Amino acid sequence: MPSFASWLLTSGLAAVASAITANDNPDTMAIAEALDAEHKQGTVRGPLHGIPFLVKDNIASKDKMETTAGSWALVGSVVPCDSHVVHRLREAGAVL
Repeated sequence: MPSFASWLLTSGLAAVASAITANDNPDTMAIAEALDAEHKQGTVRGPLHGIPFLVKDNIASKDKMETTAGSWALVGSVVPCDSHVVHRLREAGAVL
């Protein structure tokens, strides 16, 4: 009989890992290219200009990514606007 630790590594964590999905922003490259063009023209929004960042899916972001907070009930929901922190990061030129 396998130990609990070996079961956890082979079965338990595998189940968790299979439930985790990446939610990439399909607009990331277009946003980054626009920020690069701004930078080439001499416009820099701040120290985060062009720096990528990630947020959990419980932080609202008004784009093509879902904000589900890990809940199947919220799959497909559309948020009306960016959360305050996402808004401020985007203003500073960061790329989600």
